Amino acid sequence: HALSSQVAKLVASGLAFVFNQVIKLVMAKIVDWEKPHTLGARQSSLMLKIFLAQLFNTALLVVILNLNAEVLGIVGVVIDKVRPSGVYFDDFTNAWYTNVGASIISAMVIQNIVPPCSQVAQGVIKNWKIRRKRRSTLRHARGEAGGVKACISCACLDGSPAYTEQELRESVNGEEFRLAAFYAEAFLLLFVSLMYGSGMPILYPLAVCGFALKFFSCKWGVLAVYRDPPMFGPQFGTTTTHLLPCAIVLHCCVGVWIWGRRVEVNWAQNGGFLLQFAGRALGSWNTIPLAAVALGIVLVYLIWWLGWMILSKTETECEKRYRAWKEQYDERQAQEEGCKHQADAVPDFSTAVRKHL
Repeated sequence: HALSSQVAKLVASGLAFVFNQVIKLVMAKIVDWEKPHTLGARQSSLMLKIFLAQLFNTALLVVILNLNAEVLGIVGVVIDKVRPSGVYFDDFTNAWYTNVGASIISAMVIQNIVPPCSQVAQGVIKNWKIRRKRRSTLRHARGEAGGVKACISCACLDGSPAYTEQELRESVNGEEFRLAAFYAEAFLLLFVSLMYGSGMPILYPLAVCGFALKFFSCKWGVLAVYRDPPMFGPQFGTTTTHLLPCAIVLHCCVGVWIWGRRVEVNWAQNGGFLLQFAGRALGSWNTIPLAAVALGIVLVYLIWWLGWMILSKTETECEKRYRAWKEQYDERQAQEEGCKHQADAVPDFSTAVRKHL
């Protein structure tokens, strides 16, 4: 029974990885329907959609499916009708780590190892095809015979040669550097590790190994396999600066819920979810710093958002003066262009005779 349970967890983790790869293709089609104006906007939108979909599929769906229906309320009643019968959990218990936590760790191990290894394997095959095409084209140009006799030195059969320059260029061009997919995988690794690392610290060394593998595989791919990526705008950097505080808030909130599980607060035991969360946050010295950090980040974001809203709706004295100067400048430019067009215009016949032109 234990062996079959472990096999089922590995199969579920493998299916989650397969769905993550399918998500990339589906999200690419969805982004094409948006018709973004720039390549940077397209890649940024694609990265964000792939990341959110993979995060839900890898880290949230398995938790929701194994969560007690009473915790979810009306949503739990709907989910309870469609999911198979089994053992469900309402907190981070030891049984939860044995079942759900093990599935998350298995999924992250597969997510850390398979994409970099497949990337390297595809790069090696691509480079071998390029060398094979060049060698075959060179032998064809020299009039040498192909086949096994001509390939004894390289121990492989000749491929079809390139008969035109365009065909040769297309055969040796590298693949497109999928920056959006690589960013999404990195964010997935970061968010899952920070979310559940408080209860499963093994996710932290796994994240370090995963980032190292992604770094070296992407570096090798950029230098040896992929085409030079275009110059993108600041979209990826802006999205990263917006997502990192969200990861810290999730880490603090989940850490408060995990570490405050054994804290008993009388005024929060029979309350709702928010009241129980407040009781766990304030009931122990281990959870108070996490709650303070999460609350501080949320307050900073709220203040920044309110300031941005106020500044976007109001106009300062400097902005009014600049707008007035801009209007006068545009009006003078329009008048000068109009006078220039009138001077360059060809006069009609009667005007030309009167002016002796």
